[in-house]
This record gives sequence, structure tokens and C-alpha cells, in this order.
Amino acid sequence: MIYKNIINSLSGYGINLEDILLVTTSIPPKSSDIDVYCVTKKAKSSVHLFHDRNGIWNEFFIDNIKDTKAKLENKDEIATNFLLEMNFIIGDRKIYNILKIKAQSLKSNYTLPNNRSRIIKYRVKVLSTKFFNPIKPIDQIQQRFILNSLSYPIIQLVLAKYRILPSSPKMWVLQLKKCMPEEKYGELILLIQGKCSDKLLKKLIDEYAGDIPEIHIDKSVDNDITFLS
Repeated sequence: MIYKNIINSLSGYGINLEDILLVTTSIPPKSSDIDVYCVTKKAKSSVHLFHDRNGIWNEFFIDNIKDTKAKLENKDEIATNFLLEMNFIIGDRKIYNILKIKAQSLKSNYTLPNNRSRIIKYRVKVLSTKFFNPIKPIDQIQQRFILNSLSYPIIQLVLAKYRILPSSPKMWVLQLKKCMPEEKYGELILLIQGKCSDKLLKKLIDEYAGDIPEIHIDKSVDNDITFLS
């Protein structure tokens, strides 16, 4: 019944059955919500997020095959996991297998693209300068907020350092525990718990962010949106 509803929903978004190359999904209880990834021959890519009549959160991601291939070339972990972790329910099994092999190769040799790595390191650097501001020290609550904000980008860099393809964020700590040396993992847990000393925080930032090259972004065509990534 759920699969039929998925196909009906795709039809409601203007996706014709004959245009579908493949659909993968993850549904409760394996997932806390209903995730659907649809790859089409040429339909316009789109995203649809909503609560259904049962109060379950639904996430429909639709890509044409060109966009899917571009995402895999850009080492997009979301599209990669859609192919690796969700169940194939309809479409061309041969095309699905080809894309899944590509996704598996990305997982086995996971690295962050240079531009994305630089932007994440930039976020760490900016937050750390506010945390360690010697001119205008911040109060304890604000300092804790910035420390919590640092955890996310630092963990992204740690995952990349150990060549771990990020799964759902709810699995990140377990992924790291399996792959990191015990001592290094223990240091990271102190950061996550908000018990990280200034000395340890500086060590983590130096180890995982290090020095970043200058960032210059030129938009020669469209200047309507300011962006970093």
C-alpha cells in the first residue's frame, strides 16, 4: 500500500511512470520517516517535504539522471546513501545496479571535494575566532553555544579524514567509534559532550581543520544570490 502511495505521489508531482528510471525508499520502522528517491529520464529535479495524513514526515527527492550523475561526480553523500541504503522498489534494475556500483566506489574511497572541505574548514575557523576572542570575551552561555556549533563541522572533517562516508547524522558517532583510534575517539566525545578544554579544542581544530588556502568565489553570470557552497 505504501509503495502504491509513493507512485501516486510521484504522479501528483508530474512524474510519468514511463519517465521513471528507478525509485528507492526507506520507510518505518527502518527509518523514522518516509524517504523516497526517484531518478527520471528527463523530468525536472525537485524536492517535496510534508507530513502525511498519519502525521509521518515524508521526503521526496526527484532527480533526472543527468543531475544524479553530477551529484555522484561531486561526491554528494546524500545521493550516494539514497542508492546504497534504501530499497529499490521500481524501475530499471540494470541502471540501478550501475549507479549503485558507482556509489559503492565513492563510499570505498570517500573524500570531501576540495571546495566543500575548504568551506567547512572556513566555518570552523570563523567560529573558533569568536570562541577564543581575546579582545571581547563572550559570556559562558554564548561560549557553550559556539562550542556546540563547532561540533558539527569538526565531525564532518573527522569523517573525511578517516574516509568514512557519512550516513544519517544519527549514525555518525557510531561510525566514528568503529573507525577511530580509541584515544582520538575519546577526545572527540569530550567535544560532543561540551567538556572540551580550550587546549584540546585548539588541538582538534589544528588537527582536522589546519591551515586553509584563501577562498575566492566569482559569479560572472548570476549575482542574485550570495553563496559559499
